[in-house]
Amino acid sequence: MQSPEIKHKKGISPIWILPIVALLVGGWLLFQGIRNAGIDIVVHFKNGEGIIVGKTEVMYKGIPVGIVRDMKVSEDLKGIDLTIEMDKQTRESLVEDTKFWIVKPEVSAGKISGLGTLLKGSYIGVQRGQSKMESRKFTGMDESPGKPYYVPGLHFKLEAESLGSIQKGSNIYYKNITVGSVQDYKLLNGRGVEINAYIKPQYSKLVKSGTRLWNSSGIAVNGGLSGFKIKIESVASLVYGGISFYTPKEKMDSRQADNGAVFPLYQDYEAAEYGIKITLQLPSAKGLISGVSKVMYRGFEVGVVTDFKFNKDKKRSVTAHVLFNPEAEFALRENTKFWVVQPKLSVNRVENLDTIIKGTYLTFKPGNGDYCEHFVTVEQPLAEEMLRPGTNYSLISKNSTFLSIGAPVLYKKNAGG
Repeated sequence: MQSPEIKHKKGISPIWILPIVALLVGGWLLFQGIRNAGIDIVVHFKNGEGIIVGKTEVMYKGIPVGIVRDMKVSEDLKGIDLTIEMDKQTRESLVEDTKFWIVKPEVSAGKISGLGTLLKGSYIGVQRGQSKMESRKFTGMDESPGKPYYVPGLHFKLEAESLGSIQKGSNIYYKNITVGSVQDYKLLNGRGVEINAYIKPQYSKLVKSGTRLWNSSGIAVNGGLSGFKIKIESVASLVYGGISFYTPKEKMDSRQADNGAVFPLYQDYEAAEYGIKITLQLPSAKGLISGVSKVMYRGFEVGVVTDFKFNKDKKRSVTAHVLFNPEAEFALRENTKFWVVQPKLSVNRVENLDTIIKGTYLTFKPGNGDYCEHFVTVEQPLAEEMLRPGTNYSLISKNSTFLSIGAPVLYKKNAGG
């Protein structure tokens, strides 16, 4: 009887092909899932108003880069924690100083933003950080941050006594052209307000170390009997605030401002005008008005009175602070005489009638000596005698009852002086 021959098959049985293929496909899908999986982060906000789990997105420059997966009250009950799944491409940007904030519709004077959220709902904005340390936990901001310092352009600070109508997003103007904007602001400890400002790269060279900036919001009105002067920088700055600047020609050669530079923000254009600060001591400020009264020389305006302060002397005199035109710096010598020009009526003549319309002003007679920035005013001399040719004499008399300044000197009943 012939015995059966047993043959062993080589290789894998066909029955195992399907499970192996399924295993390979599952492994591939697992690998792709791990490879393409998002990055979970937690962002803490004070409240979650407008946030919807599974719908609210994280947007970067108009492109969705993440979505809210979970929302719960924080352990300290002081806010909410959002679990956000970020796209894997954002891995390198999720560092310690990355910023998040909730974008909502905002309406303020002259500014409307976030209107797209009325239809799509609120979303979360994100700003890349520059740190090298990765992070998965963040604290959200109450509002969008300003432009970071690594953005091209000029970033500088302004210090002001008060904010006025300046607000975040207010424009910065040069010759009525928008060249930058206000990024944010904060209170200084007892010293006013600090404003962070930004100038676009193509305009950054316009700001020099000698540049003057002022609050151009609102309307400035100056005037008197001779009329009124109304100054508005632009309608836009009137509506939602603005800052303007210029560089005096004497400072055009100054170096370009650096990032982080600090400038004073003047209250208005008149205060920002470049000039030399001098002081004049007066018996009183009668007829003079701060910000209006001028210093005149031979018909030209060479200065303006900025403010007054009482002195602590026995007579309680007044010190006038004057912004003096640098072109008239030749007059700032210790022997220069300043006086107040007011209308004057006497038996012999009537003087300075133009001041009734133009207002009282200051003038001077240049002198010599060392450079000086403080002067004591004198009685008003005969301004018309200053340049008149002739000879000066001093007369001595026991009695001057019938004499007055401006009285004519007669020779054979003809006026000779």
